[in-house]
Amino acid sequence: MTIQNFDLKEQVRAYWTSRADGFDASPGHCIRTEREFRAYEQLIRRHAPGLVGGDVLDAASGTGEVSRLLRRLGCRVTGVDLSERMVELARTKHEGDQGVRFTEGDAERLMFPDASFDGVICRNLLWTLTDPEAAFAEWRRVLKPGGTVVAFEGNWMQPDRLALFLRNLSQRLGRKAEVDKPDFTSILEQLPFRESLAPADVTPRLLDAGFNQPEFHAIGRVTRAQLARGTWAERLSLMSFARGRFMLVARRP
Repeated sequence: MTIQNFDLKEQVRAYWTSRADGFDASPGHCIRTEREFRAYEQLIRRHAPGLVGGDVLDAASGTGEVSRLLRRLGCRVTGVDLSERMVELARTKHEGDQGVRFTEGDAERLMFPDASFDGVICRNLLWTLTDPEAAFAEWRRVLKPGGTVVAFEGNWMQPDRLALFLRNLSQRLGRKAEVDKPDFTSILEQLPFRESLAPADVTPRLLDAGFNQPEFHAIGRVTRAQLARGTWAERLSLMSFARGRFMLVARRP
């Protein structure tokens, strides 16, 4: 049976709401150390300097971790997330900070005027988009001319044998599987990037949306910073996802 997009979107919302309260405990979600912050900052300053000090949309802002990074870079931040619970947690985390605001909304159907932002940033969002073409068109619309999209992502849809071994070992050592919700598999099977989220899968969609040729950069420095702390189970889990991770940078003409 084919499930319509609205129904799929509600499944996605429910899934992330169910994960919200434990989200920051997952390896790679919370930015835990100064070293990790610096690794992200250096990547942005080198490859997307237009974000620094600008008005930036944090798409699928979750609990507000990427917004913490943006505030360190002097950005004025607007976070939008599909899950009301995620928005609540982000507001609590940033309570009293007048330079950031969070609102419940859909990163694929934005409510903001044209040319509102200098940048759009997301982390681990692209794989869960139900309509990437619509999302990219919206991001281009809300960007100012010359504005930049930055995405920190990973191509972990088809893990190799080593990645599967590391994930299984991580779970045996006490790391609870992050995809053990009953509805996760049914969601993943319906997503456009269910089989692959490689540069070759993303690039044509960005070009069709009107962006310049995107750039893809390795983020090994971030991974190494994340591996420097945590339990062995957490480190093995991070290692299992590390091989396909990248930073995407796409600019609006």
